[in-house]
Amino acid sequence: MIKRAWFRRVWIRPGEPDRPSVPEPWELETAWDVRTLKPDQHFDQTCLATDAAFKETTDSDFVAVGAFGRVGADVYLLDLLWERADILKTIAMLVEMSRRFPRISTKIVEDKANGPAILTLLKGKLPGLIPVKPLGGKEARIQAVVPLIEAGNFILPLHHAKRRALVHEACSFPFAANDDGIDMCAYGLLRIGRLGTSRLASLVSYG
Repeated sequence: MIKRAWFRRVWIRPGEPDRPSVPEPWELETAWDVRTLKPDQHFDQTCLATDAAFKETTDSDFVAVGAFGRVGADVYLLDLLWERADILKTIAMLVEMSRRFPRISTKIVEDKANGPAILTLLKGKLPGLIPVKPLGGKEARIQAVVPLIEAGNFILPLHHAKRRALVHEACSFPFAANDDGIDMCAYGLLRIGRLGTSRLASLVSYG
């Protein structure tokens, strides 16, 4: 469904190398299209997205919290927290991401698994929380954002420690053991990726 070559557009901070320090074999074949984001970068639209889990165990799903910013047609993954977490750790991840990006006021939380409890516990403490109810399966959500990824409109941070893991999960979907990272990204892309409103309404419901 998703190919590695579609992730050739990446971003770096001023002064960072424009190539991976220790490239993997598939990265040596990639014609990198590198963008530089400055600390004062203006975004047309931003959001945080959270994909929660039911509990923290050695074989449970992962929790993913991502920060997104859109410039024109391009959506940048600005940061990513992604690990196994119980509800308290998930709340801490969401609070930490909000601290890192205080200007992002829209924070969408998947309204299933631990999501409803997270929304209740953070109500009145963290502004901008919006529940999102999935109306279709993960495959439908991710399929909806595949054109954005194929077109190179989803741009990852080149030097983020989780970039390769996210690319691997995305390219292994729907056959990977986990899909929380790419599903969380789908929520972010659906929110600010300028998709048609009718298509968006068929996949998620807000509020």
